[in-house]
Amino acid sequence: MTKSYVCIVGSFLGSIFIMGAMLFTNSYVLTMISMAFEYIFAESWGSPVIAMILNTISKENKAFAVAAYISCCTITGTITAQIVGPIETWAIGPKDHEQYKYSGIVIMSFVLFSYLGSIPFFFLAGKNYKEHKMRLRREQEGL
Repeated sequence: MTKSYVCIVGSFLGSIFIMGAMLFTNSYVLTMISMAFEYIFAESWGSPVIAMILNTISKENKAFAVAAYISCCTITGTITAQIVGPIETWAIGPKDHEQYKYSGIVIMSFVLFSYLGSIPFFFLAGKNYKEHKMRLRREQEGL
């Protein structure tokens, strides 16, 4: 469960710092510090997730599983970027200087949805990963 806890804590802390970066836009320094911490914490889930994938997949399928995972992440990011623009235009209207402050709220909403929405799935993945490791350990001891 440690790997999933790293993912859960990283997603939670990342959500706090993305709010800081998008809501406190009056200070450039505070925004950049918040973005730096957001990346440090929120992107910490990548390695534990790949480790869990590699530890549960057969040798023949490891490369395919990692490639499929990275492809899904890339495609999801691309589709989300294409969705944010029209939603932002619909919600805010044509852009002028005063309305750019609302762009951060739209982006923050999408990021919070993904970060906070991933927490229960990280928990389930950790629970299944723990059961898988216990099952492997029992099989090794039984042989």
